[in-house]
Amino acid sequence: MKFFSKNSNLRIVLKHGIPAEPITGRSAVPGVYVRFEDGMVNVHDEEMIKSLKNHPRFNIDFVCDESQTDPFLVSRSDSEPQHIMGEVQYGGIVKRNVPQGKPKLSPELEKIVKEEARKMAKEILTDILNKSKAKEEGSKAEEVTEIIDPVEEIITPAQKPKKTISKKTVSKEN
Repeated sequence: MKFFSKNSNLRIVLKHGIPAEPITGRSAVPGVYVRFEDGMVNVHDEEMIKSLKNHPRFNIDFVCDESQTDPFLVSRSDSEPQHIMGEVQYGGIVKRNVPQGKPKLSPELEKIVKEEARKMAKEILTDILNKSKAKEEGSKAEEVTEIIDPVEEIITPAQKPKKTISKKTVSKEN
C-alpha cells in the first residue's frame, strides 16, 4: 500500500529504539521507522500498514490514497536544493548563476493558463492581420473577426511554399 507525504523526506517513528547500556548489561533494542523518499513509501507488511494508519499524524502529515495518485505532488518542494553555480577566473568569482525554480502549477491552473494563452494568441493574430491589411489596402480593408486556432493549424516545413530568389550579379565598372 502506498502512503504519500507533504514533505519529501519525512521520517516517522513507529517504535522508539533503546540504546545499549553496557554497565547494566542491557543490549540495544532497534526501533521501527518509516522513511518517505520523494514523498512516497510503499509498505507491504500488514502490521506496518495498521500501525501507520493508527499513527497520530496520519491524514495530517501523510495520507494513504486509494487511487494510488500523489495528492501532494504539486505542492511538495524538491528534496534537492537549487545549486548556485559560480564561474571562477584567476582566483575570483566572475559570474554567479542562481537558477530560478520553475513555478509549480496544479493541473487545473495549467489548463486555465493554456486556454487563456490560446485566446490571447487569437486576439494578437487578428490585430496583426487587421493592421497588415489596413497598410496594404489603405482604409478600405475589411476587418478580420474570426481566426483559426494557430495551434491546430501548424504548417509543416514540407507544406510551406518555397520562395525562389533570383541572384543578380552586379559588376562595378570604374
